[in-house]
Amino acid sequence: MKSSSKPVTASSYVSDEDLIAIASKFSLENYRRPSEEKDKIKIVLKEKLCGKDVIFDTGCGVGESSNLLALENPDKVVLGVDKSVSRIERKNTFKQSLPGNLVLIQADLQDVWPALYELQEQGALKVCKQYILYPNPWPKLKGVKRRWYANPMLSFILGLNCEIEIRSNWKKYLEDFSTVVQHIAKRECAMEEFVPKGFLTPFERKYHLSSQSLYKLNISGEK
Repeated sequence: MKSSSKPVTASSYVSDEDLIAIASKFSLENYRRPSEEKDKIKIVLKEKLCGKDVIFDTGCGVGESSNLLALENPDKVVLGVDKSVSRIERKNTFKQSLPGNLVLIQADLQDVWPALYELQEQGALKVCKQYILYPNPWPKLKGVKRRWYANPMLSFILGLNCEIEIRSNWKKYLEDFSTVVQHIAKRECAMEEFVPKGFLTPFERKYHLSSQSLYKLNISGEK
C-alpha cells in the first residue's frame, strides 16, 4: 500500500436533524428478515465462537488488526470479518503464524451483524467489544445511507450492547456517528484526535504517513 493519501472531503453535509430522522426509522424487528446466507453464517459462528467472549473486528481487510487484537487479548476470541475474498485469503507474512484465539472469515457484514445479534440473544456467545476501523466514509451526499450510522445495520451494531471503538481520518464521520448514537441510544460517546504508537491497520499507517489527522470515537456499552 502506498503511503500517500488524500484527506476525505465532502461538498455538502446532511443536517443533524435529517440524520436523526433517517436513523429513527431503523428497528431490529423491521430488519430481522429471513436470510439463507445469515443462517449459514450463524452455523459457522456458533461452531467457532460458542460460549466465548468475542471481540468483533468489522471490515478487517487482510486481518492485520484482528491479528494484533488477538495477541493483545488472549482471554477473548477475536472475530475478523471482511467482504473481500482476496483480502481474507491474502498470504501476508503475519498469517504464517496466527494466534489460536483468532477467527478470520469472509462474509458480508450485513449478514454477520444480525447473525451475531441472534446468537447473543440465544445465549450462545457474548460480544464484548466492536471495532469499526476506517470504514468507507461514502463522503458523497448520495452515499449517506451507506454509512453505518445511517444504515439499517445500526440497529444490530447497537443491539449487541457492547463498547464500540471507531477510528477514521474523517472527523465529520465520527461526529455524525456520535450525534446519532447519543440521540437514538442515549449512550455516552467520547471522541479524540490521536497519534498512533503502533499501526492497527494498513489504512492507519497510510493516513498517518500522509500527515493526516486521525480520530477515535469510543461508545459506551449499554448500562
